Amino acid sequence: MGKKKLAGTNTKGDDSTVTQNLQLEEEKKEFMFMQEIKQNIRQFRVEQGWSQKDMADKMGVGVTQQDVSKMESPDGVITASQLYKLQEIGIKVTGFFAEDGTTIDAGSIALANAKALWDGGMRAIFPIRRAGLQALMPRISRERLGIHIVGSSLRGMTIERLFINAIEERVRVGVDLKILIGHPAFAGLRAWVEGREAEGISQEILEARQNYCKELRELQIRDKQVQIRVALHPPTIFCVFLISQQLALINPYTFTIEAYSTPCFLVAGGKRNNGVFKQYHKHHFEDAWYSKRSDREVSIDIDDPRMIDEQQLDESKRNFDRALKSVVQKSSGYNTKL
Repeated sequence: MGKKKLAGTNTKGDDSTVTQNLQLEEEKKEFMFMQEIKQNIRQFRVEQGWSQKDMADKMGVGVTQQDVSKMESPDGVITASQLYKLQEIGIKVTGFFAEDGTTIDAGSIALANAKALWDGGMRAIFPIRRAGLQALMPRISRERLGIHIVGSSLRGMTIERLFINAIEERVRVGVDLKILIGHPAFAGLRAWVEGREAEGISQEILEARQNYCKELRELQIRDKQVQIRVALHPPTIFCVFLISQQLALINPYTFTIEAYSTPCFLVAGGKRNNGVFKQYHKHHFEDAWYSKRSDREVSIDIDDPRMIDEQQLDESKRNFDRALKSVVQKSSGYNTKL
């Protein structure tokens, strides 16, 4: 005769069945939550008198009219970050967030991560800079105080015509523009890292000085509205800061490849994100724009007499090549000894 199963015990098969039933219950619960959220989204939008495009604009960068349409569709998908954005604009996200907005009661790790990223200032991530600039352009058109840009040269800006058009439109209506780029004498370091000719970036800076920088200043409607400085060091990041909106597109420079083709991210300022926007703006823009070290400026105006010309650039390149060759030779000798 087979042994009787003891009361209060479960076989492996029983455990599996219980687990499956619990999973089905959770999925059903989450489905019902999501349908309620979808109803709340449409009801809220209609009450506000918003179109789907209006709502996408309210939710911020990275949300399109098509996204809102999917959110309202019974079969549409709502991402974790979108859920948090919905709560930010006042839509009740039943079953996912507690009333105080600080905890998540559905046990969703994805939502918890989305909330942590949002509170930390993260707004969006893009695979390449072009995608980030395209997402930022509607926000640029709303900027009313100032736009601050940091980069090794102006090439990353000028190859995106729509981005440049948006910047120029803001200058025409009186928005301040400050651009910080690298000094030609130090640009060879960045060019070497990217595998480009040592004078490549330096040449871009000198050409921008003669052409595009002058064009920008011709658009200004008051003195010193457009200011361009060169840092006496190679910048380590490409950034676009929108001052009144406390929004920044961040594209860290990489090794062996141009940063333009690498991921970038959007961060926002505010009281709840531990100063992410403020820290990037201070350490990558303000410190180089305003600071002095040993009574020497960290950056100078692009029209400063200390800017080098073509002849000095050739001399700088020769010095850089000699220094690099010397370092490589010494490193090779050191490795041989090891």
